[in-house]
Amino acid sequence: MLENVKKKKLIISSLQSDLAQYNFRIGYQLIKEFKNSLLFRYGCPANGSCDHILINKYTGKKIKAFHEFLYNIDYKNIDFVLYFSNEKLNQLTLYYPNTGKEYHIPVTASDFNAIVPEYQFYRSTLTKEKLTIFYSTGTKQQPRKKSVEIDLIKNPK
Repeated sequence: MLENVKKKKLIISSLQSDLAQYNFRIGYQLIKEFKNSLLFRYGCPANGSCDHILINKYTGKKIKAFHEFLYNIDYKNIDFVLYFSNEKLNQLTLYYPNTGKEYHIPVTASDFNAIVPEYQFYRSTLTKEKLTIFYSTGTKQQPRKKSVEIDLIKNPK
């Protein structure tokens, strides 16, 4: 249940009572609050990735849905999300929930061959100017370390 600034209560998600013990995996878990929206995680299987949804915090309506993210959303003062744009795995999207702006970053699809490609990303660094996300590709016997650098000045809020 969401109570907005006008004290109006909105049901944004519900579960049957017999599923209550699974709420952490399948129910909505608040991840981050943005200026006009709330980001929730949900639908997390025991051995897979989670889905995410961005909800307007005044109306309770869905703004955008995402699959797994590629970096640690827990960074303080972070105002964007980064995810694979499509199933071809050849493009990332940098999305700013506060403005609705999004930027597309091409990547090499053949680098991402895991069952959950987002899990190939193992570390990220963030400065005011740049987000760098590191990933591994190749095989267990011959892994290769690669990175994607995203210019946050070129792709502004």
